[in-house]
Amino acid sequence: AQASSGPRSVTYIERWGAVALDAQYTGNIGASRDKSSRSEAERIAMANCISLGSKKCELVSAYSNGCVALAKSDTHYSVASARKLSEAESTVLELCADTSCKVVYSRCSMAVPVR
Repeated sequence: AQASSGPRSVTYIERWGAVALDAQYTGNIGASRDKSSRSEAERIAMANCISLGSKKCELVSAYSNGCVALAKSDTHYSVASARKLSEAESTVLELCADTSCKVVYSRCSMAVPVR
């Protein structure tokens, strides 16, 4: 039999990231990226936040196959996810209710192609 010369299909493996924040006390941020499941990404983000000395960390985002950005000021924070990093960063600044908000964390966890 002759092999087909058509395009090969590519399978993608989902990748997750998460962000945890201690908004009330320290402002510490814990994050994870490129994890194989939502639960793993969330667990690692929380552990990272707590490891910085926070006692009141909360998950503020879990995302897959895309990017996330977190902006904050002294009194407000916002989080947004999007397909591209630049989109997440511009959206998060629009959402933040304080003009002094700055992007303090942004990363991507993109799907990984496998053949």
